[in-house]
Amino acid sequence: MNERPPEPRGHEPVTEEQILAAHIGEKRPHNDTIHLADYDAAWPALFARHADRIGSALGDRTSMIEHVGSTSVPGLAAKPTIDILLVVANRGRRLLRAADGHCGLRAPRPGTGVA
Repeated sequence: MNERPPEPRGHEPVTEEQILAAHIGEKRPHNDTIHLADYDAAWPALFARHADRIGSALGDRTSMIEHVGSTSVPGLAAKPTIDILLVVANRGRRLLRAADGHCGLRAPRPGTGVA
């Protein structure tokens, strides 16, 4: 009963080595309680503020900034952390690395599409 579902056609499983190579910042285990908060109607506005700052900093190199994760679902209890999907040009990995202040960011390796 512990069988894994088959991988989608054309996709290879990502290895731990690939994950480590794509991870930016220190990889730390999460050894604490996860706290959920009731939905906060301010979360979309908080995302919009972050998106504006990111868009201003990266300009036309940004092709997509989306609010993702549980805080993007109206009415859903969530960890009170705004998750943002950011898509940038290939050179974006360097930009993200330089802009990484206090969170781990992942970017695809150039030419692979694998994070």
